[in-house]
Amino acid sequence: MKFLRLLSTAYANAYHFAVSAFLGGIGIVAWESGTTSVKLEMLPWTGEELVQWLLRISAIGFIACALHASGKFPYLLPVTSLALAILMFRGFFWLPFQFADAEQFYWVAALVAGAFGAFLSSLAIFRKNT
Repeated sequence: MKFLRLLSTAYANAYHFAVSAFLGGIGIVAWESGTTSVKLEMLPWTGEELVQWLLRISAIGFIACALHASGKFPYLLPVTSLALAILMFRGFFWLPFQFADAEQFYWVAALVAGAFGAFLSSLAIFRKNT
């Protein structure tokens, strides 16, 4: 049972870290290039505000992963994982996001399902050590 708990928390950390790195990469490239024409249709911000939020979300994600991995404050990862999953669901399915084709829809659905899976996996910290 400990192995499954370790595996699920590793998945939650890896998924959260990967999304944080991706969003941080976009934010850093946009910030370094000085562009204000950044637009991601699935997020509610645009321009310079979007770049700032990408960097903030990325930093919070990295901090949550580090605190969870170190065991100092593991309760931040489930909170940020849930926020990320809700942000993804809202942006792709709640707002009027246009999918190019069925394949793009399936990839986005898998991405959002992975985010909710990471949230559920991060809840393993609340299980008893058995």
